Amino acid sequence: MTYWNQPNTYFCMKILITMMCALMLASCATDQCGPTKEQFLENYEKFVDKVESKDLTSDSDAWQSMDQKLDKYLSECYTEFENNLTNSERIDFASNTVRYYYTKYGKEISVQLGSDPEAFARQMSKNLEAFLNGNEDEIEALIDDFAHRLDRKDLDELIEKGSEFLQLLTEDLEN
Repeated sequence: MTYWNQPNTYFCMKILITMMCALMLASCATDQCGPTKEQFLENYEKFVDKVESKDLTSDSDAWQSMDQKLDKYLSECYTEFENNLTNSERIDFASNTVRYYYTKYGKEISVQLGSDPEAFARQMSKNLEAFLNGNEDEIEALIDDFAHRLDRKDLDELIEKGSEFLQLLTEDLEN
């Protein structure tokens, strides 16, 4: 009897092959980027929807895991599909990113504005100044690149989505 014909060896090989196949399928299923740009954009929107549904404060420990997922979407997934995205898809991606950050920080902004709007404005001004200081060239290049990628239709769509966001923010502040 040869080595491969032994019952225990055949059984072990069968289990090993089954486990390898299961691991390969699991790795494909858990890839948050997805195999196509459409799947990537759908996964990202579902991720932001899920984050919105959690109703967490910005200091919750749960944000660490979600921020890591966001970082992968921004640094790996977006980079992978960026050249294939239309301007409209880029705007949708940016809109979902704003939704994420609004979900994380929006309630605290409302509380801060309600408690002492002037102190909040001063702090935001300091934070913005610190951010802008030394990054002028990068920000200007980013704005130029963004402006060159948009046509008039896409710019109108971006303005409309920005208006919708501001309306939601206003409604939230009033509540």
